[in-house]
Amino acid sequence: MNSYSENLQKTVSTTLNSLYADQQKIASEQRSAEYNLYFAQGAQISSGDNLANTNIQLAAAQGLNDQGVTCDNTAINLLGTATTLQSNTTTAISNVAAAAANIKAASNSISKVAANIGSALNIALASCYDTDIYKKTQQANDFISVTANEAEYASQLAMEASSQCSELMSADVLSNVTASKTALEQLLTELSTDVTNLSSQSTKDFQTFNSDKKAERKAEGVLKDADSQLLGVNESVFAANSQLNLNVNWLLDPVKAKIQVFSSVYESPFVVNAKGSNAEMQVVENQYVFFAKASNQSSITLEQVETLFSEYYTSANSNHTNRFYLMASEVAPIIIHGAELGNSAQCSYLPTDADAVRDSDGDLVVAGQDYVAFIYVELTLAYQRFIGVYDNIISSASASFTPTLALPVINSSSVSGKDIQVTLEAASSEVETNVDTELHVMLLPKDKPDERGLMTSSPSSVLPFYFNVSVAQQVSSANYLPAEADFKNANLNVSVSITDDTTDNFGSPLIKDIEYYIGVLCLPHSAQNLTQYLPTLYITNSPVTFDGNHLNAPQISFSNVTHVNNTKHTPLICSAAVQPSALGLSAQAKEEPSTAEEKTAESSDTSATDSKDAAKKSNKGNK
Repeated sequence: MNSYSENLQKTVSTTLNSLYADQQKIASEQRSAEYNLYFAQGAQISSGDNLANTNIQLAAAQGLNDQGVTCDNTAINLLGTATTLQSNTTTAISNVAAAAANIKAASNSISKVAANIGSALNIALASCYDTDIYKKTQQANDFISVTANEAEYASQLAMEASSQCSELMSADVLSNVTASKTALEQLLTELSTDVTNLSSQSTKDFQTFNSDKKAERKAEGVLKDADSQLLGVNESVFAANSQLNLNVNWLLDPVKAKIQVFSSVYESPFVVNAKGSNAEMQVVENQYVFFAKASNQSSITLEQVETLFSEYYTSANSNHTNRFYLMASEVAPIIIHGAELGNSAQCSYLPTDADAVRDSDGDLVVAGQDYVAFIYVELTLAYQRFIGVYDNIISSASASFTPTLALPVINSSSVSGKDIQVTLEAASSEVETNVDTELHVMLLPKDKPDERGLMTSSPSSVLPFYFNVSVAQQVSSANYLPAEADFKNANLNVSVSITDDTTDNFGSPLIKDIEYYIGVLCLPHSAQNLTQYLPTLYITNSPVTFDGNHLNAPQISFSNVTHVNNTKHTPLICSAAVQPSALGLSAQAKEEPSTAEEKTAESSDTSATDSKDAAKKSNKGNK
């Protein structure tokens, strides 16, 4: 390779590596901004719940306080009445007792008069019988006897009246009313204190809610800025890759951990006609793709590649020892924002089921390992003679990627009482799925008052807050229901149960009559398998209602809403000139996350350039 080509190759590699590093850095910042936004939204929702609960308690305390004031006014009137009653009763008892004593004294006097008249009658009977004196005395005795009897009866009635008056319980009534008034005053004081405290707490909660709301809006702005920066660096990566590096792109098939690679066809920087003819000279004999571990990409040189190619490439590849793989030429449409604008020549490589793909070190390409792809361009001898350089060409490294395997998929669930049952199914009928799986079953609240107007992960998200697969992995273990499933490529039912201390994903207690979506995060149980399997997130299409004790939804379906934005598994830009129909892959643009959310696990594959830009020809190749 001549010095110009070497310098150009070095410059291109340096430029792309710098852009990849910026891409990774900004992607990390964007991921951090997602986490911060999620936790800020959780804080706002929680503080809103606290404010609502405080206001409910305040309204109840104010109602009780108003009733207490009404009861206190009644008690004041009742105490006045009881006091008057006690005073009147005391006076009445005294007066009746005095009257009874007076009547008794009069009765005694009348009895004495009657006794004297009776004595007089006895004398008259003995000495003046049947005289006028006797008759008058007898008449007087009759009158006084009647009077004495009536006086005695009157005295008896007065004593009874005095006895009954003394039985009146006005003192007890006054004592009870006074005690009730005192207790009511204490209760009213406590209610007033509660109202004061709850009013103060409501003010504090409102201030906290406003602060959390401001923090949430700030976090939204930071995430939008990060999204904009990421979009900008993605466009820069796309432009540099398409114009300087043969537009090297790749797609991942997570079901089989396969890699499909695409690139532009190398074109001469100038028009070259065949000797003795006006026909254009053939420049490229073949283009090949080879893979290298990402950690070794800086050591890849053209001399090393040509040596390896001569030793480890045969067209038959009968022993599966090839480290280079022939790319097929094809014409693919140029698509920008879904519109087909023309066609572009490109090369592609798709491994077959029988292929045992190896990297440049001769090791099998396996899931969980970071790789990069290179394009090796074999120039025709005629073109090499024409330019006077007999070296072939290699591209710079592509963006790094990590092949992954698919976890079991979740399509349905049933909820009965306190039990939630999900059904795991194999990701594909073509490839066996055997993995020890961990499930995080979460209850995601729908439409709480303080969730309205929050930023969501995509326009089509059913959730009113920001939530995706990377955020789901940050949910505290106290806020989901864990389950394990040793999946052996056969349908498997897994159940979890809600308890009295079960919370939603933000850590708030479940609220009666609030609707919840059920979210299930599926990931490998073993930490050593985390790089080999891509975590997936499923959310029910419809919510379930919590009635205070149970959930009720006999059968509900799930959608795979995994946001594939981990650069270790998925590039941050996607190819537009690629139509991966043969793989059944999905190459949705980053600017259309709503469509990606609606896809199921059958098409959760990924690609290596941005589909919102056109695939451009590489008319300035690396020499």
